[in-house]
Amino acid sequence: MADAQDGVAHNSAWVATLQWSDWDGNQFNRQQPRLLTLKGSAVGWQRNVSALTQVAIRNAGHMVPQDQPLVARMMIEEWVQQALAYSQQG
Repeated sequence: MADAQDGVAHNSAWVATLQWSDWDGNQFNRQQPRLLTLKGSAVGWQRNVSALTQVAIRNAGHMVPQDQPLVARMMIEEWVQQALAYSQQG
């Protein structure tokens, strides 16, 4: 499956242009993606700086929860944990 409307390359180019007060685009754009695994298999990659996380899920289109439900659950649970940790920092 592929998402022709909002593919990884398109989203990566868009993310590279974002700016806000807590944003360091150079740090984000230089960061190497971290491999995501589930049960020992590669399921995608992610990179994050501050409160922004970019994720690409393998074999998933626009509707990740429909295409890869276990991976979607893992992704959401990790985001919630990160958000809680980030909110407790400041």
